[in-house]
Amino acid sequence: LALLQLGMSESRRLGGTWAVPPEEFGAAVARIIAGCVESGFEPIFLGMPPFDETRTRDFGRERASYLGADRALYDAIVREQAKAAGYRYVDVAAALSGLPLDEILDVDGLHVNALGHHMIHELVTPLVRSRIVELKGVALAARAESPVLV
Repeated sequence: LALLQLGMSESRRLGGTWAVPPEEFGAAVARIIAGCVESGFEPIFLGMPPFDETRTRDFGRERASYLGADRALYDAIVREQAKAAGYRYVDVAAALSGLPLDEILDVDGLHVNALGHHMIHELVTPLVRSRIVELKGVALAARAESPVLV
């Protein structure tokens, strides 16, 4: 299994334009999915967490801007490609939407803090555990059916 969270840096705006245009980002996501398949990893895609747009304009040394509409657009690209390829997508922003941003975000308003990471962990861990059990069951069944593997 591979847990992947994509899009935050790519969706930022530098001087009003995207750091990575949506079409290029979509092509990159497709390459990541293909790379996972080629490497034998099953990806589980995590959507981007929410952020406080009032604190993410003119952000950092680059003076980047992070906008909620852009986060939603790039998340939709990941979600659609993951689902089209038959992989799981976890909508982190929706899962955390009922929590006050000040409680789950770092002071910069963009990155999740320890509680935010904990909440994402609590969201994802049951999915990962159940998928591992499923995969072990498939491996054990294949092993039982194999005349070579005992």
